Amino acid sequence: STAWLQGDVFTEPSALTRGGLVPESGFVAAVLDPPWESKSRGVHYRTCQLEQLLALPIKELLAEKATVAVWVTNDPKKQAFVANTLLPKWGFQLKGWLAWLKVTNSGEPVL
Repeated sequence: STAWLQGDVFTEPSALTRGGLVPESGFVAAVLDPPWESKSRGVHYRTCQLEQLLALPIKELLAEKATVAVWVTNDPKKQAFVANTLLPKWGFQLKGWLAWLKVTNSGEPVL
């Protein structure tokens, strides 16, 4: 089963479990893209606090042997938070890192 949820789960946490979104046995995979605070980003949008991420009931939504991917900025403090605090709180452990290299339209890396 596949589902897509795009929205602010911090102001409306019931969106995570509403309307049969979650399969009975839970999702086998989840990809999360939290709205991290970032000083380098020119676009302004609502961000989340670390405590808000910790409060999400992710473990309740996933199957026993699920895989979770969390996008995180290149900030070492945020990476450590995900690896050492967030994933363990949800009952997971870090298995690896994946780097995403952004490039401009001309192919130059965005650093």
